[in-house]
Amino acid sequence: MSSPSPSDKGLNQQFIQDQFANQEKNHPHHPSQSYIHPNFVIFPSNNSATVGMVLGIVSIIFSILGVFSGGLCCIISIPAALGGVVASHMGYNYSKKVGVGSGSAITGLILNWLTVLGVIAAILVSFLLAFVLLASDGGT
Repeated sequence: MSSPSPSDKGLNQQFIQDQFANQEKNHPHHPSQSYIHPNFVIFPSNNSATVGMVLGIVSIIFSILGVFSGGLCCIISIPAALGGVVASHMGYNYSKKVGVGSGSAITGLILNWLTVLGVIAAILVSFLLAFVLLASDGGT
């Protein structure tokens, strides 16, 4: 094998200099490193909508179980439903901006408001029944 001629060495050096110049143009901050493109995408999420929906599911389950527990559901279901209403409203407003989570937010709104209205209706019915029973008893 023969050694490269001086003109070949000059061409190689010119090629290396051109490559380095192209890298500096494309990646001015890191000219010696190659640029790696990630092959994954991070989608936006709507945690408020998810929390509101989960609280709605929990509150409606405890409300249904409260029928069998003599009203002990109110300790868990009312605070969960009120927190779920707030979280679902926040999640629904955020879903208008991001475009993600509107279904979860609407589900949370429906479940939480059903729980709140159901508990209020149950309390009113029990007061009315107590009033009717006391009134029919003649106050004795």
